[in-house]
Amino acid sequence: MVCETQRLILTPWRAGDEALLVDLHSTAETSQFVSTGEPWSAQYAAQRISGWLDAYEESGFGKLKLLAKDDGRFIGRAGFSWLEETSSFELGYSIRREEWGRGFATEIGKGLSQWFFERMPNEQFIAFAHVDNAASLAVLRKLGLRETDVRQHKGRPFQYFQSLSGT
Repeated sequence: MVCETQRLILTPWRAGDEALLVDLHSTAETSQFVSTGEPWSAQYAAQRISGWLDAYEESGFGKLKLLAKDDGRFIGRAGFSWLEETSSFELGYSIRREEWGRGFATEIGKGLSQWFFERMPNEQFIAFAHVDNAASLAVLRKLGLRETDVRQHKGRPFQYFQSLSGT
């Protein structure tokens, strides 16, 4: 276990978890605001998991599997990635469609922010959400992140946010 909140556990991926990630981003609705905006294939999911695990093993930061503490059900993915293009850590999460509206994104965002600042108290991180993703924009605002600017990412417009050090 990497991070724990009241209802959630963040843990590394395991062999065979590609199916969970494909399910998470298998429809137009659940993939529209992530990566290229297209549904994920098993091969693409495996590549992403491999990269996230490599990053986690190398630096202790990565996107990990998010599970419900009470029954172990798969909730989504969350964590930090190092973005070369911005030379910063990026907070990211994605919650299964069936779990939307239950506050899991805000809960894991708060938990990961605390986890990040316990390890790197003088650092900051960024987060971003597609300009049309009202739910994610609301979560990032609830977390107290400061809106910075709108930038193109993979050819699409995203609102960027920055953490305030130690918040």
